[in-house]
Amino acid sequence: SLGCVVYEMLGGDPPFSGSSANVVAARHRVDAVPPLRTIRPSVPPSLEAVVMRALEKIPADRYNTADQFAQALVHPPTPTTRVPAGPFRGHRRRSWLLLAGLLVVIAGTLYAIFGDHGETGPGSSTLALDTTHIAIIPAERDSLRSAGLDPALLLQDALSRWGGITVVDPIQVHDAMARRGAQRGEDWRRVARDVGAGRFIRVDAAPVGDSVRVHAVLYDTRGGTQLADPSVRVAANYAGSAAAYNDLAEHLLFRSAGPHVPMDSLIGTSSAPARQAFAKGQEALADWNLAAADSAFDGASRFDPQYAQALLWLAVVRSWRGLPVSQWSSAAERAASGRDRLSQREHQIGDAVLAQSREDNARACGIWKRLADQDTYSFAFWYGWGDCLRRDNVVIRSQNSPTGWRFRSSYHQALKAYQRAFQLLPSIHRAFRTESFASVRRLFEPSANDLRGGKALPPDTTTFLAPLSWEGDTLVLIPIPSSQVAEGQSTVTSTTRQAVRHQRELFHDVASGWVAAFPHSAEALENLALSLDVLGDRSALDTLRLARRLAREPVDKLRVAVAEVWMTLKFSILANPDGVLRAKLLADSLLRASNVETSLDPGLLSGLAVLTGRAHLAAQFRMAPAARLEWQVPSSLAGSAPVLMVYAAMGGPRDSLRTIEQRLLDDIDQRLNPPDRAETRAQWLAFPATLAFPSYPFESLESLAGTGDMLLDAQVAFMRGDSNAVIRTLREMQTERKGISSADLTIDALYLESWLWSSLGNPKDAADWLDPTLNALPETSSRLLTEVFRAGPLVRAMILRALLAQTLGDRDTARRWATAVTTLWSDADDFLQPEVAAMARLAK
Repeated sequence: SLGCVVYEMLGGDPPFSGSSANVVAARHRVDAVPPLRTIRPSVPPSLEAVVMRALEKIPADRYNTADQFAQALVHPPTPTTRVPAGPFRGHRRRSWLLLAGLLVVIAGTLYAIFGDHGETGPGSSTLALDTTHIAIIPAERDSLRSAGLDPALLLQDALSRWGGITVVDPIQVHDAMARRGAQRGEDWRRVARDVGAGRFIRVDAAPVGDSVRVHAVLYDTRGGTQLADPSVRVAANYAGSAAAYNDLAEHLLFRSAGPHVPMDSLIGTSSAPARQAFAKGQEALADWNLAAADSAFDGASRFDPQYAQALLWLAVVRSWRGLPVSQWSSAAERAASGRDRLSQREHQIGDAVLAQSREDNARACGIWKRLADQDTYSFAFWYGWGDCLRRDNVVIRSQNSPTGWRFRSSYHQALKAYQRAFQLLPSIHRAFRTESFASVRRLFEPSANDLRGGKALPPDTTTFLAPLSWEGDTLVLIPIPSSQVAEGQSTVTSTTRQAVRHQRELFHDVASGWVAAFPHSAEALENLALSLDVLGDRSALDTLRLARRLAREPVDKLRVAVAEVWMTLKFSILANPDGVLRAKLLADSLLRASNVETSLDPGLLSGLAVLTGRAHLAAQFRMAPAARLEWQVPSSLAGSAPVLMVYAAMGGPRDSLRTIEQRLLDDIDQRLNPPDRAETRAQWLAFPATLAFPSYPFESLESLAGTGDMLLDAQVAFMRGDSNAVIRTLREMQTERKGISSADLTIDALYLESWLWSSLGNPKDAADWLDPTLNALPETSSRLLTEVFRAGPLVRAMILRALLAQTLGDRDTARRWATAVTTLWSDADDFLQPEVAAMARLAK
């Protein structure tokens, strides 16, 4: 539509996107249009109002003609809010008037080409076509009427039981047909136009033995496209075959419910728009597009606030999305109040989700398990059970546990339930890399550092942390009271590494099943590559390259290409300089092809910018709204926190770090309530402070000490000249990590700790601290490298290792790491060039 064209011109992107034209069309019908000013805040509110009206779902709420739309663009309604004065106000107003004029020219051109001009001359209609208005065109000669059977009238009765649509008065249709002499398809379109119907149905009937075959075809009036073509058979002597005509009406209005929509869910509303939105929600759920399903079910419940099925699935989807209970508990309660409109199956689902909303996970998980036992082929039941088990973090006392505590629910069973769900719906692989699966993905791609939190039942307030363990053939998590962990008890068991390996192998089995079901799916191959990646299998790279060749959507191509950069780097870093160069060149090409303002995934690109030494570009990507949302940056810190993190990860520029540190402190002190300030400093200031320390000690560093960050405390001790305290802390951290694979240790912490050893005059200890993890990079999950706070320290660790090797007289090691740095940072920002020059000398 013209509204979509103008929206894309102003916002840079269309209002909706998707993997296919059908997905986009479905989102247009169901999803709320994102406000234009959230995408481009500089659009005047008055102009946004004009465009948003043009995109309204209900035709009557839109502009009647393209000319009205164009006039509104030129003369937008006067804003009700006062525009503050400023030096650029007049310039902005002139710019937008010029743009509005350009939009009118384009809109007029598009209207001339694509607009629905109707007909001219006597009898032409000026009524706007409304797709909720349906005209029924009966057969011209219908011998069955004499027998008392009027298919058009009976079909009208069946259609009229649905709200949200209007069947045009048959008298009006008859009059228009008489004037037109309607005999064929084009005549029927003209009749529908005359009565303002955006859809029309041609219906006829013919005797078949002792019954009658009633055939109806639904057309789009504007383009003449056939939309549905159902037929039914009814008894010839029974004109009131209501059930058959109701079935015919449902096929015409809703086409097919689709294979993923349970038929017992197609009840409970008399609103056609609500029913259509519900069906779209079920289709989106089958594609595991939880955001689209959420929007569709929410829309259905708005069309019909008493639609119990829509409310039920809205609660389920929001629960599966991991949204706060406050955002779906009301829907669960309202669905429960409409139990009489739910099927028996839905009663049980409703009971489960209601129990979850009331934090009664024990009861909820029991219901989901019974449902899965009753129907072993239901994806929803298995997924619901797995999700419930994963969320149940209650810890109870147990004499059989070495700590005296155990989780009430089985984590091992949760994984098995998820695995069964993925086997039942292999098409779900298309969404596994998205945020819809973020929490589930962490189950299948764990590291030894991953701990599960738990809590005792009230009134006991004990909290717990549980490392992964493996007993026999079962994954177990043994809860350790948090107080004991704080006192230094290790959170790693002797079988943690084995447990991690088993979970990763389970993910590989799942991904292999997806590829078997969809051998030409880029997403399935991507997941298989990532499962191989976390197992340290070099065939992951070949699999990922195949996935990249098969990818079709731009966002998928970008995601897979970025993954290829990191995999190529990690498999090449130790002995393949040509591979490092390939990774660098691919990263450069992706960055050149991406625009900060329109990037499909600025968060991923920020990591590549850091890897290649472009701190300022990385900061720009991290300031993009989507990237800030990914990090959940508070709005009050949006102008300072992301940039500080990037520059801290890069170790500079020093002047920028000093300025932004002060700006962040000001933002915290001036824009946050006093009770929130300490926690915010610990979260958004302490971590950047530790990252930047080797290059720039934050002025606020000492004020952050004593908050539980052992590395920060060691850095403060170093500043005070307390070498013994630094060494003691480093040894404590080393003890806590005993049993963790070197590939699972994150490079950001190890680099900073190694720098402390080196600065204390212990180059051998510093090298020994870094080497196990640097040498294990081929076995390290790419997930542990891609963020800016890991990518920056990775290259800085290479620099430190080269310098340590020089000090220790190991020229080969110095040359190897220096060569990698000069390749990756060959065109880095100016403030990094002195380090690059030093590495270039060592690389010779």
